[in-house]
Amino acid sequence: MTIPGFSLYNITEAGFITRVDNKKEIVPTVTKSNSSTYLRVCLKGDNGKIRMHNVMKLVAETFLDKPSPKAVIRAKDGNNLNVHVSNIEYVS
Repeated sequence: MTIPGFSLYNITEAGFITRVDNKKEIVPTVTKSNSSTYLRVCLKGDNGKIRMHNVMKLVAETFLDKPSPKAVIRAKDGNNLNVHVSNIEYVS
């Protein structure tokens, strides 16, 4: 499924990201922030800007409905490296 705001890329429910044009996989990097570890990828948005993005957030924005503007995402099992849609939920 195409990532909202990033029409050059597709993402699966498991968090695998590929380019639409050549089907090459975008390999995420593991980054640490405070005491948490995340998967991040560098993507070019539809606005032309290139930035790093959290893979879990991209999966949530693509496959889940955000219940409220202030809701945040979290990993159900506490493992931020498990970015499968079944492990992600929005919380207030």
